[in-house]
Amino acid sequence: MNVLTRPFFPRHAVGVAGKNRYNDTDAVLNKGNRLLFITPWRGFSLIGTAQIAYDGLPEDCKASDEEIENFLREVNLAYPAADLKREDIVFVHSGLLPSSGICRTTGDVQVTKHYQIHDHRSEGIKGLLSVVGVKYTTARRVSEKVVDRVFESWGHKPPQSPSSYTPLHGGQIEQFEPFLRAHIKDRPSNLNEEVMNHLVGNYGSAYQDVLQYLDAPRASTSGDRCSVLRAEVLHGIRDEMAQKLSDVVFRRTDLGTAGHPGNEVLSFCAEVMGEELDWNQSRTHHELQDVNKIFSMRQ
Repeated sequence: MNVLTRPFFPRHAVGVAGKNRYNDTDAVLNKGNRLLFITPWRGFSLIGTAQIAYDGLPEDCKASDEEIENFLREVNLAYPAADLKREDIVFVHSGLLPSSGICRTTGDVQVTKHYQIHDHRSEGIKGLLSVVGVKYTTARRVSEKVVDRVFESWGHKPPQSPSSYTPLHGGQIEQFEPFLRAHIKDRPSNLNEEVMNHLVGNYGSAYQDVLQYLDAPRASTSGDRCSVLRAEVLHGIRDEMAQKLSDVVFRRTDLGTAGHPGNEVLSFCAEVMGEELDWNQSRTHHELQDVNKIFSMRQ
């Protein structure tokens, strides 16, 4: 769990040593406590991370008020100037990570730090690999190893992976700030600087993929935030396989990363998706309910 709060350090990420004792049995150097971080995020501060054991259904995973209060006490103890209260919480990011167990003496959760690739041939199931990944930063390396394992299972030499020299999609950028300034300067006349900051910040060098939908049927070409949002939704559907409103709000755009964006914005996105995917009124209503339920679990 990470919490989104009123801003503390608008331009810097700060690490704060926790005061609570923490026994990490898998640490190379066990300092006896955890490092908390306070990071600028969408005009707020993102503070984390609380690690709490969970033993229920994934769809029911929700940080309880007690767990949030306990974490706020931990943050305030580590950084008294924060003086955080429950009403300071704008949004709660929570999810599930694999665990290697719980420390018997302290009850501290031991989060799995390394990926696992399991070949099910040992169980008599040939051709099935299960992968448990724990870090975005190592995902490409894990993928490369999985592909190598597949080729080896066929008795073939794995091909050379292009990962080491191929940027992520949208990552054709040597230095971000000069790139941003250059593209703001050369921006289309109907797009203002704020919109360009948003597009380049979220899509990097691939922001032109979104701009092509400014001229989509029934789309305004005024370049205002509404028309750009419509273009983002269409891009999410046509290029990134979004099928649900929650796909767009939480996984294709930044709309849901800093709390509820407002009913008007959600309704607009649902309308665009409904037109594109031929939803009826009942489906649209269900999608809005689903997204609002997710927000209610994270605030």
